[in-house]
Amino acid sequence: MFYTETQFNLIDNIGSNSDNPQIVHILSQHFSNRVLVQLRLNGELDTTYSVTCQDVTKVLLSEDNNSMENEYTNDHMSNYQIDTLFGDSNNMQLPIMAAQISELYIKNKLKVSGSESFIIMLSSKLLNREKITDNISLFDILLKILTNIKNMY
Repeated sequence: MFYTETQFNLIDNIGSNSDNPQIVHILSQHFSNRVLVQLRLNGELDTTYSVTCQDVTKVLLSEDNNSMENEYTNDHMSNYQIDTLFGDSNNMQLPIMAAQISELYIKNKLKVSGSESFIIMLSSKLLNREKITDNISLFDILLKILTNIKNMY
């Protein structure tokens, strides 16, 4: 098992004058078959996703060998199977964040030992700008989180 963690203030250097700090604590535990990533906003977790990476194009090609129309585009984001284990399954922003975190681990080989299975636990308030501040874009929040995950290693 491998373990690493970091924390940062989400609204630093993004352009907010809020007096209320938004502390993001990232914890990553690497097991032999799975990587567990926790993203807490001020200590809160309320959503859990199971993310598995599988090459969908290979499955489609093996099922459809006789067809002449086997022109599949290589959309790497469609290779992630994301299951909501706990939390709001109607929020479509959080699964995208979970897929981006998984892709960061896989593409950068961040201590992933052959396992492409992840449990991503996070606070749904991370992408709720009204709870944080009005001056931050969702893309800036995602970029800052991914940058801090990459800097953990």
